Amino acid sequence: ATAPDRDRLRVVEAVLAEARARRLPDPAIDVALGALAYVTGMVQGAGEAVFAVARTAGWLAHALEEYAREVPLRPRAVYTGPPPERPNPR
Repeated sequence: ATAPDRDRLRVVEAVLAEARARRLPDPAIDVALGALAYVTGMVQGAGEAVFAVARTAGWLAHALEEYAREVPLRPRAVYTGPPPERPNPR
């Protein structure tokens, strides 16, 4: 393993300091992942790949929880329109 590139780390720290000085909202985890990829010199696209794998793992965990409960964990809406048409049995 290699030590982080100190010059790149200084750039990230300067950007974060400027954001704080401008009273911008705290950065999201995406910024931390981008900073990690930049400072450690990951190949282009590696940060996005790490993000996608982590997000997919989260989606799968939520899906497994919902399947175990057999009801949605976070219902977003309730349908209030007309009832669906039923096919005519013959």
